Amino acid sequence: MDLGGGSLERPQSAERNYHLLKRGRRKYRHRGGAFGMFSSTLGGWFGRLFILPHMIVGLCLIIYPFLLGARSFYGVEVPATVADRIKYRDSEGARCYKVEVEYDYAGTQYSEDIGLNREQYSQYRKGDEVFVRFLPVAREATQEMRRQGNAYEGIPLSTVAFYLFFATFWNGIVSVFFVVMYVGPFLQWWLLRFGSVATGTVVEKNVDSSGEDTTYKVTYSFTPGKKTSSASVSSYLTDSSSVQFPSSSRHANTSTNAVSQMLYNRFNQGDQVTVLYLPAFPKVNMTIELSEYEVSE
Repeated sequence: MDLGGGSLERPQSAERNYHLLKRGRRKYRHRGGAFGMFSSTLGGWFGRLFILPHMIVGLCLIIYPFLLGARSFYGVEVPATVADRIKYRDSEGARCYKVEVEYDYAGTQYSEDIGLNREQYSQYRKGDEVFVRFLPVAREATQEMRRQGNAYEGIPLSTVAFYLFFATFWNGIVSVFFVVMYVGPFLQWWLLRFGSVATGTVVEKNVDSSGEDTTYKVTYSFTPGKKTSSASVSSYLTDSSSVQFPSSSRHANTSTNAVSQMLYNRFNQGDQVTVLYLPAFPKVNMTIELSEYEVSE
């Protein structure tokens, strides 16, 4: 996983950046200046705040089936009275049904609405005596009603399966945005402050025009813990069209960054870059020269 971005500034010397970072110099400035930093920060936080409620919903979808299961084994039942029958239409115009029930639990009187389908709704009348079952720690979210005299049947497995399927579907989509909005920025923050330093080499450049937009990509390779010398850089290039990382290195890592067209044109095969990486997982890395930041003196 590479964590870089494009820039319109002339790339700094990889040699300079390497020595500054090795000496513990971890001061950076945004290539776009104060306005660039503000725009980047504002955009990032807007995206995080936008996805946050979707993440909360996803978490609730995971927890809810387990609460329903716990209600079957550890729930309490109390006698209740149907106080009212309510029919209404939702925001999309669909017909909805619910009943208002009143019951006493732990010395407190409750009046709650319980949603039903049309068939269930037709079975109850105002004043009917019923039982309400719920899990005390999540009373409002787990309320279930049944007629007195009917045996408690528990939650159908099909209902649990539906919630688990929907939770998987929802969180599968949200997880993509979570990685982009939260995990990626956090890893970049960690790498900039605590990442190990190595030098790498630009080994390939390519342009992807398959979609509506043209994407410019720069591929670089590095060996964790090693500084690439200028002499060894030339040995990486086999010819002008094919660049290979030395096969003698069993720990070589290769990553690709999408960059701006201007930056794409300024980097050539064989150019050196400064790489920050996680020692335990070098695939998580970024390059200073291909990122939004530059090392300040």
